Amino acid sequence: MARTSKGFRILTVIVALALTVFSVGFTWAVVDDYSRREVVPKGAAVEGVAVGGLTREQAVQVIQDKVEALLLAPLTVKFRDKSFTLDASKYLVVDTEGMVNDTFKPAETATLAQRVVRRITGESVSVNVPRKLKIDSAGLKAWVARTAKQVDTAATDSTMSVVNSRLAISKSAVGYRLDQATTAAALGKALRDGRRDVAMKIDTVKPGINENSFGQSILVVKSDRHLYLYDGAKIVKDYPIAIGMPGHPTPAGWWVIENKRYMPSWTNNGSAWAAGMPAYIAPGYSNPLGTRALDLNASGIRIHGSSNDYSIGSAASHGCMRMHMWDIEDLYPRVKVGTRAVVIP
Repeated sequence: MARTSKGFRILTVIVALALTVFSVGFTWAVVDDYSRREVVPKGAAVEGVAVGGLTREQAVQVIQDKVEALLLAPLTVKFRDKSFTLDASKYLVVDTEGMVNDTFKPAETATLAQRVVRRITGESVSVNVPRKLKIDSAGLKAWVARTAKQVDTAATDSTMSVVNSRLAISKSAVGYRLDQATTAAALGKALRDGRRDVAMKIDTVKPGINENSFGQSILVVKSDRHLYLYDGAKIVKDYPIAIGMPGHPTPAGWWVIENKRYMPSWTNNGSAWAAGMPAYIAPGYSNPLGTRALDLNASGIRIHGSSNDYSIGSAASHGCMRMHMWDIEDLYPRVKVGTRAVVIP
């Protein structure tokens, strides 16, 4: 009986000691775990930047310096000789504290025992928190729209004019238009990815009229008594002509050939100068209009042949432009209805 009582007392002591050790160990584990609640677990990283073993405040500072600062750096976008700077900090919010908070999740989801074992064994967690950010898409689109006003350039059409008694064509130029939707999307992606090399999406706007748009033209220089046939701004051929006499001048202006007549007839229009002429003259070499006629959209004015070769080079007609018969027959097949005819003093 005494022997049993002694054994029981020994067992009781052993159990008490075990409980004491367990209690002390548990208390230590709890205290140690609590003391490390603000320390990032070993092996944790944010965007590849190691922050394990740092306090929460230290980790926030490191991520601000090595991640946030890069993401918020200005973007420089260039187009030709123009440079535009996008202040990323105005359109991007980086959740640095949220990223650091996520590094604590392995510790928060583990049991106390698992956390104690990790600390004792030096086991690392495997967590690399991705960037957390928010882009102001509306603000970014507004920035692109403002930039477009400095980029967009209207195309310049070629124009035809008379310079020094010759037809001249101005140079055309392409225009540019910023593709706002594509550029805004590219900028948004660059902000998310941390890239600084962003290319604007520019569409080229072609001119509606270029140097090759003009085709044939006729220029009549009354002071030269010459008619010039042009292809664009190049003289193809020139012909001597007669122009209207002082009382019936050839009208200056920009006209169009509206009709071509092969072997035309002539009808008396009742003008005073035609009072002694017949009412009608059939087609033929001696017809007042010759063998070919090009009617302009100027009332009663045309370019036509004449058998009165002596009059060519003078002011002898009643407003029309006379040509040698062989010259009008050469010119006639070269031009089309719709060809512009410019008459200058």
